[in-house]
Amino acid sequence: MSVKPTKVYPNGGVVVWQTADEDGSPELPVLIHLDAGGMIVLSQEDRDVVISPRTVKDLCGALKKIPEGRSKNPRS
Repeated sequence: MSVKPTKVYPNGGVVVWQTADEDGSPELPVLIHLDAGGMIVLSQEDRDVVISPRTVKDLCGALKKIPEGRSKNPRS
């Protein structure tokens, strides 16, 4: 899956558009913005993930360690 160019809005929000994967099913876009307390919020549909700006470097490092392609869900 590839990611289309993002769009930055005047309020500082960013939308990441995800293109379709091999089977033609696109993932929903992700809205990234700051909340009133300065926390980073990743929103998709009715779900939010709140991230402390202090953990962004560690989170990016962890994401880079995930192999590309289909992976097994560690919760299953």
